[in-house]
This record gives sequence, structure tokens and C-alpha cells, in this order.
Amino acid sequence: MAIWRIETCKAEAGYRSNASIYSLIREGLWTNPVPIGRRSVGWPDNEVRVLCAARIAGKADGEIRELVSRLHAKRAELLAIESGEAGTFGQNGIAAIRRDAAIGDPIKTGSILAGQRVKAASKPATDAGQHGL
Repeated sequence: MAIWRIETCKAEAGYRSNASIYSLIREGLWTNPVPIGRRSVGWPDNEVRVLCAARIAGKADGEIRELVSRLHAKRAELLAIESGEAGTFGQNGIAAIRRDAAIGDPIKTGSILAGQRVKAASKPATDAGQHGL
């Protein structure tokens, strides 16, 4: 999984200004950025692609807001999994993410973020920046 800076996000989604992205965030139509440094942020590439696919598919704003909520929830679940606090998500949930990722079904889980992050967690990181979230 990669984290894209705003220029890449704008190019991928077809927006011309930073204000376009931040307006969408305020409206609940784009995910919140993740900090990647003291003064820099980015967005997981999977989330940007899923949001673009929803737009291309003609999803209404309400459906995209729901998708954004699910993407934020997946981030929280991944943090819980990585910190060993799987809680109610549990091993069955982790197995489902791995299964859905293995068959390439991002829509079933709400995002491809979940499956790729579980796969990446099994590899040793060589740099603290590779942990993404």
C-alpha cells in the first residue's frame, strides 16, 4: 500500500486544486488525510482508487459518504489488529479480510485497504514510514 500526497490524489481524481480535496473532506465525500510527517499528510492509494471508482460508477453523494465512513472504520479496525486489540473484530474478521483480499473482492469488505494491510503486516518493515497508518 502506498500513501499518496495531494498532488497525486488530485491527478488521479481529476481535481485541479487542493481546495477541491479539502472541500470534499468537509462535505464527507473524501477520507481524512493521514499524517506522514510533522507537517505532511497523504491518503492511502486504495482509498483514493475506491472513491474514484464510486464516482465513475455514478454513486450518489449519500452513498459516497457511507463509503467514506466505512473506509474510516477500516482504518480503525486495522489499527486495532496491528496493536493486538482485535476485540470484537476477532480472528474471524481477520480471516474474512484475508479471504476477500485473496479473491480480489474490495467491494465485499468496503475497501481494499484491509486485505492489503494484513498482508503487509506479515512482512518485516525496514523503515518506520512503511507502516502507513
